[in-house]
Amino acid sequence: MIGGRVLDTTALTDYATCRIYARALVGAALRSGALVLAVPSGALLAARGQLSESARASLTELVALAPVVVDELTAETAGRCGDLLARSRARPPGEAVDAAHVAFSARTRGWPIVTSDPERLLALDAALGIERLP
Repeated sequence: MIGGRVLDTTALTDYATCRIYARALVGAALRSGALVLAVPSGALLAARGQLSESARASLTELVALAPVVVDELTAETAGRCGDLLARSRARPPGEAVDAAHVAFSARTRGWPIVTSDPERLLALDAALGIERLP
């Protein structure tokens, strides 16, 4: 059975800035053939907005790798992510579109989220699986 992880904005920025754990996770996915990494496009947008040109190039390379799938933010998905935000008990601080897309992707796939900021995501859905980055 193929399983996976959902990468949030912090995981993507860690990968792009060559943090060891994020790089090792992608390496493990490449070697295993049984681990898929989902990248919600909302998180990809947010991460790219925080990074240098060379780090953005790393993200371009990441999303082209075989074990990586990009979850698109379609009109239907945007509506469902907006509903998730509207129903949340505590809205995450700051811009929350990326967090809502990550939470929605993880909930839909049934996969844990790789993140260094779990509180932001758990504010949207306390039942989300979290794999904390060191």
